[in-house]
Amino acid sequence: MSQPLLRALVRAAVELASRHDRDAVLDLILAELERLVPYDMAAVLVLDGDTLRVVAGRGFRREVDLRALRFDRGGNPRLERALAARGTVRFIDPHEPDPFDELAPRPLDHLHSCMAAPMRLDGRLLGLITADAVGEGRFDEAQEELMELFAAPAGGAIRNTDLASALERAREQREGE
Repeated sequence: MSQPLLRALVRAAVELASRHDRDAVLDLILAELERLVPYDMAAVLVLDGDTLRVVAGRGFRREVDLRALRFDRGGNPRLERALAARGTVRFIDPHEPDPFDELAPRPLDHLHSCMAAPMRLDGRLLGLITADAVGEGRFDEAQEELMELFAAPAGGAIRNTDLASALERAREQREGE
């Protein structure tokens, strides 16, 4: 990995670690991912039991309520494969159902590039980061590696915001008592 890419990755991780507001963290994840791995559409999905919830996204049709999207575990082959993977998965088969095809701002002709990376923290699966780009072969091995490396601090930042919110709720409850 080149020094500029390594510096960009470290800078992104440091920025994520310094944020505590969940919406700000999610926006930053999508912005930093776009700097590292240019995409046309991207999503952050959080695993909640056996359901993947979309918590943030960019590049989708404006009228789509992304936060209302839920995918049952095992309900989509691409998402399930990404959840089971140790690192980033690039999806090559254009006939495999893509959960985001219908949400693109313009119709996709299946000539697009897709990849997803699991977010893990302390061995625990937290969710996925996905990226789609119009055009075949838009993602390469270096971008695949960058996305994999970025997924860990992204997942950690989301987990930190959840912990900060839980602590704040507990503090408010104690003060109310």
